Amino acid sequence: MATLLEAISETPSEAPPPRPTVPGRPPGVLPYEINEWLDKLGKAVRSDDYPADVNQRLLYRLHPSDERIAMPVLAISLLSVRTLKNGNYSDSYTQPNVADFSADRAPKYYRDSDIDIVSQLRAHGGGYSFRAPPQSADLLTKILATGRAFLARLQARAVALG
Repeated sequence: MATLLEAISETPSEAPPPRPTVPGRPPGVLPYEINEWLDKLGKAVRSDDYPADVNQRLLYRLHPSDERIAMPVLAISLLSVRTLKNGNYSDSYTQPNVADFSADRAPKYYRDSDIDIVSQLRAHGGGYSFRAPPQSADLLTKILATGRAFLARLQARAVALG
């Protein structure tokens, strides 16, 4: 027992020296340059262009709301569709439910603009279709700018500003 107590009370002579800290920066906080680099790295991974190996797309279907109210309002439905080799969209699709959407867990085929749009739609609530009158003109402009907004039918031309 005495040997154990003696071993515990001794300080090792080969202990590593304490790490120097930068004055004014708490331990564990990364320098600005590294945070900026990490931010750029994260943005480089996902942009608004689709890589060749990603053939899934998030489309926005714009349609009158199904609700029976005196003043019709615009509803937005999200559709996940596969692109075919000829560039058209598949006839089959799924409707992502974004009630539990999290930007850090967004599917690989969501672009930066999609993450921004879906985050705003999620803030308005809903699951498969979003109707939060009035939808902001800025949000609708962002949706149209993707080039993946459609009125009712998917095989029609995408809706654009102008």
